[in-house]
Amino acid sequence: MYKRNVQDDNATMAENVFKANGRKEHLQLYDVHNIYNDPYQGSNNKSNKNVSNCKQKIGEGNSDGLNWTWIAQTDNAAITTTSEKVISSYLRFKWDKLDGVLGFTGTIEFLLKKDGVVLANEELEAVVEFSGQWIGIRNLIEFKKVFSEHANQQQQINRNMFQNQNQQQGCVIEFSFSLSPVFATPVLRNVNSNFEKSHITDAVLEVEEKQLHVNKSFLSIHSEFFDKLFNSSFKEKSQSTIVIKDVDASEFSNFLSLIYPNQVEITVETVAKYLVLADQYIMLAVTQKCEEFLLQNKRVKTIQKIVFSDQHHLHKLLRETLASVDSREELDSLTMLPEFSMLSDSTKAALLHKYMHFIN
Repeated sequence: MYKRNVQDDNATMAENVFKANGRKEHLQLYDVHNIYNDPYQGSNNKSNKNVSNCKQKIGEGNSDGLNWTWIAQTDNAAITTTSEKVISSYLRFKWDKLDGVLGFTGTIEFLLKKDGVVLANEELEAVVEFSGQWIGIRNLIEFKKVFSEHANQQQQINRNMFQNQNQQQGCVIEFSFSLSPVFATPVLRNVNSNFEKSHITDAVLEVEEKQLHVNKSFLSIHSEFFDKLFNSSFKEKSQSTIVIKDVDASEFSNFLSLIYPNQVEITVETVAKYLVLADQYIMLAVTQKCEEFLLQNKRVKTIQKIVFSDQHHLHKLLRETLASVDSREELDSLTMLPEFSMLSDSTKAALLHKYMHFIN
């Protein structure tokens, strides 16, 4: 059973608080070492000693564009801060169409009850930093406090006794969250001030009737394109006004600002266009800024980073992105995406090399 609190449709997203709650009765988990099932799971099985943990996907939902997935699992003592096996609970948050949202802050609460008695009730301050992030509590409660082999037998007897009396029995787990969005707050800069006429400007770039006053030597240092334009035998060498065609004036001035003091912020929405312009005008400094942005930004999907690497020869981005892939299954999923077919042979070879790493 899942419940969702819907906010006033007239509220702006900035004022909206994303809320949801869920409940699972007769939670079914097993001991990661003894491998016996709880009384509502079925047979007692102690044959498999190699299972590292038991993960149960309990449910998923959508709260006004914020998607969540809920799991509970038993964790091996080797990856917990206790010597005992524990039960943990996690939520995964993903959003694709919430424009300008970088993440969320708020609270998440997990509650676990056994036969109507509250055994664990934990609330945590949540900071969701990127889409797809898991947030939760490892070591919500020790496994033995909820399930034991002896307790399993008694619980089955109790369940049989009360099943016709409409009394709540078994293991129940609940969650609730209340999260507020965190928006991108780009620094407002006067980009146009970079291109005002001054004693150091000696040329004008005209883009869609917008005039940008520039310094030829400065542009030549940063751009091989402008270096050849200003210092070779092209007719533009002697012209004071040079027309730049086939580009949006605002996009071009924002692009050029990336080598000036008053720079625009690179965003997920603009990085692709800046990379194309950096290639067109052979401006390595802008390419490097875009690569660093992609390396640090967790909102950009792995396959997108690989495509950017392939299209714009971003070797560092490709190397570090492939290093972050930690399973053969993740690589398999990448090869199934339509973007994979567009990759060059050299990039596919790098993916194959990574694949062989997991096989060996």
